[in-house]
Amino acid sequence: MTGEQVPNVPAPESAPEVQVRDLTDEEIMERAKQINEAREIERQEELKRAEAVKKAEEAQKAAKIAEAERLKKLEEEKKAEELKRARAMVREDDERRAAEEKAAQPKKKHTGLKIFLVIIVILLIAFGITIASHGVTNDVISGTATLPYQSTYNIWLPQGETSVAGMTFTAVGDDSSVKLSIPGLPTQTLNKGQTTAPISHKMTLTLLWGAWKVMEINYSAELTYKGLTTENLLAFGAVIKTDRQIPEWLLDIGLSLSKIQYSRA
Repeated sequence: MTGEQVPNVPAPESAPEVQVRDLTDEEIMERAKQINEAREIERQEELKRAEAVKKAEEAQKAAKIAEAERLKKLEEEKKAEELKRARAMVREDDERRAAEEKAAQPKKKHTGLKIFLVIIVILLIAFGITIASHGVTNDVISGTATLPYQSTYNIWLPQGETSVAGMTFTAVGDDSSVKLSIPGLPTQTLNKGQTTAPISHKMTLTLLWGAWKVMEINYSAELTYKGLTTENLLAFGAVIKTDRQIPEWLLDIGLSLSKIQYSRA
């Protein structure tokens, strides 16, 4: 349209512009400092929050690990207890089976006990014979008896009187010679290395201290003087001959009960 006038519309007001130029340099620097400090505080807060989140996650993770270990330990304890019960069950079953098998076996004869009793009787007999021999007759006889059985020993006699197999004699000497006094024979002196003539005897052995006569033995002994030991013992080599075979262990018992030192030659 022509001739109409357009009303005047006022323009919108714009935001007032901060007039930085109105601040002094010192104020501007102070304002920038405050802004930096505010931002630093905000950054530190964010770091703290991140650290707290991290710690919470680590604590949660550690709790899960601890729980897993606890459950594992419980499982191991459970298995150990089950294994213990299983072993006890197997052991009880083995013992039951062994008892049943033992009960089912036929009773064995007491062979071992019989053998043991026989050995005891033999030892008692041997002991009785040896003890009894100290009180029996031990006579010198002629050398005409046949003596085919022989045993050889090394013996060590103390100075003075000694009793062996019911015969008591005396031996005194030094390293070069020894004087022997044997019942029924004249006293003789042996130089080192010299041997006695055969000393023949007949010995009667009894059991139970003379109550039961067991046997008579013809025997001879030859002694070779070997000198004096550092313990002041008289050393001899002995050859013992008998008219019947006597177990070596019986001769050993007789020598040991005589309380002299000896060894097999």
